Amino acid sequence: MTTDLIRTKPNTDLSTISAIQDSYTNAVKPFVTWCTETGNGITEESVKAYFVDLNSSDLAANTVLIRRAAVKKRCRQLMIDAPIDEQMKLDRVFANLDAYGPARSPKVNDTSIHSDKILSYSELERLTAAATQPIALCIRFLSATGCRISEAMQIKIGHVEKGAERVKITITGKYHKVRNIIVPVALYDAVRAHFRGELYLFETKGGKPLQATYVSGRIAALGRSVLDRKISAHTLRHTFATLMLRRGCMIDALSRYLGHASVSITLDLYAHNELSDDELFEFISELV
Repeated sequence: MTTDLIRTKPNTDLSTISAIQDSYTNAVKPFVTWCTETGNGITEESVKAYFVDLNSSDLAANTVLIRRAAVKKRCRQLMIDAPIDEQMKLDRVFANLDAYGPARSPKVNDTSIHSDKILSYSELERLTAAATQPIALCIRFLSATGCRISEAMQIKIGHVEKGAERVKITITGKYHKVRNIIVPVALYDAVRAHFRGELYLFETKGGKPLQATYVSGRIAALGRSVLDRKISAHTLRHTFATLMLRRGCMIDALSRYLGHASVSITLDLYAHNELSDDELFEFISELV
């Protein structure tokens, strides 16, 4: 894929590919930024260099794969009017980049969330005890609801239905999927008493929603200082889901509650059925 390969659309530039609206719109933006900062155009060499940079980053393998796919799709869109032999050459270039050398695709061996990726009740208590009040409330809310951090910070007061013991909150998650979550009244009242939001549940004094990146950063810092572990706000979602399954929650019901696009995603993440040594020994003892 050289500059010659995209001469069929001479007016196409980086702003054009970043303006296309589809599922890869956000995933291609880092490539546009990278090209701008490095002074590169859209060539085989620049795509290869970008892929190498992605592989050397701290990004998760799935994130790297999504960003690679976004770049490849945009390049194919630029070539949509090119002769078929040039489009085939582009596909061969991508196939070689995926398979060989430092730019090759990362391997994703296991997407499941195992026990070392979730928190125990005692670890949750230690986190909240060490956190400031607003972050402690965020930790309690996220671990009690399984919300994504971005979903929680966008909750609006007008989407809340308060009962005697529980509060039902309507949220809009990924893929614009609308669902309801349930919160104990005591936790909801504690959040309201501290943040006193007029529009958002987690609202700053300036009337804006609390920044998800700020909350995530504080949780990560607490994980390092208090637990000596690498965690994130999403760890609390994983913890909620895993504990719900351990309590006997049906996988399809959990999938809908979490707002996953399909049950297969929930299965891949959480249905790994690990047995502890004690559980395994107890099971074998019953058999013999």
